[in-house]
Amino acid sequence: MPHKYCIVIPNRYPEFAYRLLSSIKQHHKQTPQIFVVCDRHKTQFPDAMSAYVPGPFIFARNCNLGIKMFSECDIVLCNDDMECTEDDFFDKLAEEAYRYKKCGLLSPLIDGGVGNELQQYPPVRVWEQIKRPQIALGDRTICFPCVYLRREMIDAVGLLDESFTGYGFDDDDYCYRVRNANWQTNITRVLSIKHGSGGAKLDRGKNWSCSFAGEEKLPSNMEIFLAKYPQFRSK
Repeated sequence: MPHKYCIVIPNRYPEFAYRLLSSIKQHHKQTPQIFVVCDRHKTQFPDAMSAYVPGPFIFARNCNLGIKMFSECDIVLCNDDMECTEDDFFDKLAEEAYRYKKCGLLSPLIDGGVGNELQQYPPVRVWEQIKRPQIALGDRTICFPCVYLRREMIDAVGLLDESFTGYGFDDDDYCYRVRNANWQTNITRVLSIKHGSGGAKLDRGKNWSCSFAGEEKLPSNMEIFLAKYPQFRSK
């Protein structure tokens, strides 16, 4: 039975959302349910629902809007600078998320900028020693360019923490909360999605953070994270 999910896309500039939406439509027999959270514009997109969010960009708040609106669905959080390159990618990602009973959060491999090298595409050499198609991380957190969240896990863990109003660490926080609720945070090697222009080297504005490269830099959430998790503060 197909898993019911909605793709939630936080978006600053419409051209990025159009590019991603076009790639999704091109690679799926039936376009999945999509919700674009529009920041600073009120564009209506074909084959997608959208909502306008005024004020400063807050990743967690924009994602939570979709998580709450589609409360009966699993959720895929997908940055607007991604590009779908595999046929039926999101349907396959949903199937992979249910491969293991306790997988609550799943990332595909990322062809482009990503902070955790275990998420990189092509896969790094450590994957050669792993026999299973996915791994559960116990000490590393997962970056959120594209992640699948199972609804049962969301109901147990809750929403993203909106006190993270700047850049980064909101995904780290959520990974720790998922694990504390006895769910796994996993990466699958059988699927990949493109981030910007692709490539392993971090190149802001080209293969990550494309839609925010020309904007003011968001303040770091590091101090908010360390206040919440003082055990990680260097002594």
